[in-house]
Amino acid sequence: MDHSRNALRRSACPCKARCRCVGLLLGVLGLSTGCPSFTLLKNARALDHGEFQFTAAPEVYGGVVPTTAATPTGGTLFLPQVELGARYGIVDGFDLGLKLYIAGIELDSTIQLVRGGPVDLALEPGVGYFGIQAGSGASSAGFDAIPFQVPLLVGINFGPGHQFFFGPQVDPYVLIVDAGGSGGSSATGVELFVGGTIGLSFKVGRLFRITPEIELMSPVYASVSVNGITGGGGAGSTFGTGTFLLQGAVDFSIGGDGFNRPGDRQRTTSATEEYHEWEGR
Repeated sequence: MDHSRNALRRSACPCKARCRCVGLLLGVLGLSTGCPSFTLLKNARALDHGEFQFTAAPEVYGGVVPTTAATPTGGTLFLPQVELGARYGIVDGFDLGLKLYIAGIELDSTIQLVRGGPVDLALEPGVGYFGIQAGSGASSAGFDAIPFQVPLLVGINFGPGHQFFFGPQVDPYVLIVDAGGSGGSSATGVELFVGGTIGLSFKVGRLFRITPEIELMSPVYASVSVNGITGGGGAGSTFGTGTFLLQGAVDFSIGGDGFNRPGDRQRTTSATEEYHEWEGR
């Protein structure tokens, strides 16, 4: 009978275990220098066949998590981040890339839908892994995630190979959380982040590019199963309604960039050059 009562108590109040898992998760995120990554480290132009590009990006990661029943440790988050990325052009209009960051890795791609003229359009899907552990014994907490990234970027080309880019981004996450060791709580679930990307990519010489970019994301849906009991699906996510995550980066890239075909770099002519061209006629 006692076992039945205990099972009933656990099933009648899954929120308590869920809150504990989420609270420990946020504590781990707050104590770690690693965070999930939303950055792209690229613009809306795929590399040409055979081109290789390497990117290093110092970043700042910030967030606002409201204090709710599900997130009693809510507050603000401000952490540094460093990312490294490499891309290779498989064929013209399609490249594959690998991104490394603190506690995570991601495989991504660029699929060119529109190229040339004043506007580029690219779909840039990716999938990765992110995991962190903190504490030991009853106070331990672990978090693993498989993030999927689906951004659609529009690029406005100007000058000698520069680009202003922006677009929507949808990132579904598969989550696994363990708290309190073998006798503690565990949770699995999915979480959906939506938001957008904006950036300016400046071509500095034939093989060098500087790209500041900003990603603003918000979790809008989550479904979590705690100790085998599913619940909590709906708007607002496990982090609560009103959560915003902001990631800013400055990408320093060297190598090919897809802008080196004849005609890709728009000619910019100064008044002096125009005068000499006129004088030589």
